[in-house]
Amino acid sequence: MLRTEFAGIVGAVVRAGIRRGALWAEQSRWDAIQSALEQNGTLADTSATSMDPYAGDDGLSRVATVFRLNSVERHLLVIAAAPDLDPVVAAAFGALQGRAGAQPATIALALELAGIPLLSGPGRALLGRSGTLLHWGLVQTHGGPMQLNRNLSVPEDVLGTLLNHPVADALSAELSLPIPDFETGRLLRQRKR
Repeated sequence: MLRTEFAGIVGAVVRAGIRRGALWAEQSRWDAIQSALEQNGTLADTSATSMDPYAGDDGLSRVATVFRLNSVERHLLVIAAAPDLDPVVAAAFGALQGRAGAQPATIALALELAGIPLLSGPGRALLGRSGTLLHWGLVQTHGGPMQLNRNLSVPEDVLGTLLNHPVADALSAELSLPIPDFETGRLLRQRKR
C-alpha cells in the first residue's frame, strides 16, 4: 500500500509542476527533477522488489487500521513522509514552493497534492490540531503563524513503522507508536520522547 500511495503522490507532484506551466521561473530545475523521478523508477515502480525483505509487511496499512485513518488522511500522511522517503521528492517539494533545495511539504502543498481546495474548512481541519494526524502525533507541523505555510513532518518512529524498519528488541519500546483509545481520545501507551 505504501508503494502504491507513494507513486500516486509522485504523480500528483508531477501534475503540480505541469500546472505551474512554462512561465514558471523554476522550469529548468523542474525538468531535471522530473527526469530524476522518471529515471529512479519512482513514477513506475509500485511493486515490491525481491531485495526488500519487509515487502510483504505493510506498515501504512497497520498505521491506517490502528488509527482509523480514512483514505485522505492516509494520503496526507504519505505526503508528509515523502521527503524522507525519496530525496528527489524533497527537491520537487522545494521547487514547487519556489524554495532552494530539498524542502518538506507545507500544509498548502499537501492539500494541493491531495486534491483538497485551500478554502475547504473540513480539508484544512485534517491538518489542524484536532485532526487525527496531529492529534495522535502521526504528523507534526512547524513554522510560522500562517497555517498554510507551516511545514509538515513525520516523527522518526512513525516513519520507521511506515517503512518497517527492523528495530532491535531493546529499542522497540522507545520507537513504538502510541495506541489510541477512541473512547477517551487519549493514548493507551505514551510515546517516549
